[in-house]
Amino acid sequence: GVLDLIKTNNSDLNYIAIVAFITSFLSSYLTIKFFLSFISKFNLNIFIYYRIILGVFILLFL
Repeated sequence: GVLDLIKTNNSDLNYIAIVAFITSFLSSYLTIKFFLSFISKFNLNIFIYYRIILGVFILLFL
């Protein structure tokens, strides 16, 4: 994991791991922030209908 990267002292690998961690953190944070604001403004009925239709479609055609 992360401790193994630190112990290897490979600066290129450490740089890539840091950039990947920051990118992952920011995208996760923004996604959660967007979804929470979406839920506060709208209800989840559209997702309920989508899942029911998808479930019926899968049951019929598989």
